[in-house]
Amino acid sequence: MSYLLTIGIAAYNRPKELLRCLESIDTRYSDKIEVIISEDKSPKEKEIAEVVKGYKEHSPFFVRYNTNQNNLGYDRNLKQLISLSNAKYICLMSDDDMFNQNSLDELIEFLDTKDDLGVVYSSFIFSDSNKKCRYYDKAYGFSASEKYASSHIYDSILFSGLIFNTLNVKNIDAERFLNKNYFQVYLFLTSVYKYGGYYLKNPLILCVGDGENGYGKADSAIKNPFLIDRKSVFSNLEFHKGLISVIKMFDIDNNTHIFKSFEHEYNRRTISGLATARQAGKDTLKEFWKKLNLLDIKINLVSCVYYYMLLTIGYKATLKVLELPRKIYGKLKGKR
Repeated sequence: MSYLLTIGIAAYNRPKELLRCLESIDTRYSDKIEVIISEDKSPKEKEIAEVVKGYKEHSPFFVRYNTNQNNLGYDRNLKQLISLSNAKYICLMSDDDMFNQNSLDELIEFLDTKDDLGVVYSSFIFSDSNKKCRYYDKAYGFSASEKYASSHIYDSILFSGLIFNTLNVKNIDAERFLNKNYFQVYLFLTSVYKYGGYYLKNPLILCVGDGENGYGKADSAIKNPFLIDRKSVFSNLEFHKGLISVIKMFDIDNNTHIFKSFEHEYNRRTISGLATARQAGKDTLKEFWKKLNLLDIKINLVSCVYYYMLLTIGYKATLKVLELPRKIYGKLKGKR
């Protein structure tokens, strides 16, 4: 491989955000990285090409620009970036996110000392709230295991900042992931399960996410209005169809049981979705519950009880009822 790290940026219809992303790439190790932009045949293809042309004129990095002849879709465009990479590792990046200041130097210095990592990732920061996500108390390495893959699936939902050993994932075919929208989850599970990796504590990515949503709009996409409207309370449920499918695909391919762990965590996280739906009204909650139960996942008793409480006594009353056992538990704990 010619470089240590490829920064692979998936671009679709967001020229201003792409320029911001490109300009956030800052490291003194310019000879160790290449920057690849793969534009997925979007309506603003010409504007994006102009942005990249202007950036290349003053960039200290080797920059490659690819524009797909046909719209490949999100999953296959990530695969395109991996196929184009000439580096030992590839850091996948959305065009509307940014690199945190000084983070690339630390990352490159770390990668330069490692030979056998499957995946590397770190915490990230939401730029609007300064909230850290995917955050753990310390940096640590983890060996290849089904256990870690099972317990950290949600660390792979945001693909920006996920760093893969390029050779390990180069031969994974993306064709069957068309419109799944979670190809990176399969890459993550494969890398963790087979090769292990490392978690870095300091945030690499600023998650801005302010660009126009391209899901459900592109030529290759299934025109689903709930994928397009990310403000809809039902939107995540539509995306979760793909996520559930990808995890089940991985289990079948590898004879693992990761979905069982995911199912438990999914039910825990469903609570917030139900609460949001109830605040939009009873009818919205009922429709949300109906769509939730159509997913290929088992809804547990806790989620069922929470739904019927929201339905019968409302959101605020449910919060008060659930607060009582928490207070009792807190007092009992304090007396020990």
